[in-house]
Amino acid sequence: MKTLCFLVAMGMLISLSAQTPLNKASECFDLYDAKQYQAALKCADGKIKNDSMLVEAYIAKGMALIELKKYQEAYDAYSLGIQRTGVKNELINHRGVFLLSLQEFDAAIKDLSIAYEYAPDDTLKRFALVNRAAAYMSIRQFEMAYDDLLAAVKLDSSDVSAYINLGVIADEIGKGELTLKYYEKALSLDSTQMMVYVNIGFKYQLDGQHDKAIKCFNKVLEADPNDGVAYNNRGYSKMMTGDLKGAMEDVNKAIKLYPANSYAYRNRALIYLRMDKQDKACDDITEALNKGFTTMYGDEMEKLYNKNCLK
Repeated sequence: MKTLCFLVAMGMLISLSAQTPLNKASECFDLYDAKQYQAALKCADGKIKNDSMLVEAYIAKGMALIELKKYQEAYDAYSLGIQRTGVKNELINHRGVFLLSLQEFDAAIKDLSIAYEYAPDDTLKRFALVNRAAAYMSIRQFEMAYDDLLAAVKLDSSDVSAYINLGVIADEIGKGELTLKYYEKALSLDSTQMMVYVNIGFKYQLDGQHDKAIKCFNKVLEADPNDGVAYNNRGYSKMMTGDLKGAMEDVNKAIKLYPANSYAYRNRALIYLRMDKQDKACDDITEALNKGFTTMYGDEMEKLYNKNCLK
């Protein structure tokens, strides 16, 4: 399973919002940073009451509501702010990234396209491009994503998240010879990015070098023993080297840590098929489909279901 990086861009966007010069809602962001989300929300509401055009207050309100898991209210707060202040500010960027996190990809692309068009500086243009690329990747429009990411690194050649996702996409568009080069560039900028090692391991998997892949995933799990993606991918490579017991242990761990991951159910289904446990395999194929595998990764599970599960 490949790792998308739009959360990295979201983190930078939040940081930028909190540090905007002359930010009239700075105390609300301070409360947010202190994880006092209810207080941050109250602060933002007070700011909006005093100045209904204060962009930063709507951003702070939306961020606090997201942390409080009040997602509809967060969307409404962003939308009201955009309605009142227009689209030529950070609010449209924030709503786009929020929609991306909810997997509302088409709506996210629409917002992020507007954000890019009206961004007042290269930093916000780059955030819009990287996040729109993540949305395009999620609906398998890889050429569009690749173009966005190339544009992003032209704006800032130190954008780690852009290089990581360029590596993710390269194999998908027939540029596999560039994959490791993009990952190496990302690591040269930030050697602590464990997701890069996950993706390098995935590249080795594509090339059939599963022993090398396992070493990459081991490195990730040494740094973070709770990385569900690394367990999932290591499980697949263990399966390919014949270690079905170890593979099953890894994938079960991955599902426990990250139960929404449709790719983990795909991998466990493949292990069950190798164990001649067809009924269990079909259960996992169905679960992978129910969790959106086709949208993210293509029709592999549909074909596997038709081959093994139709009676």
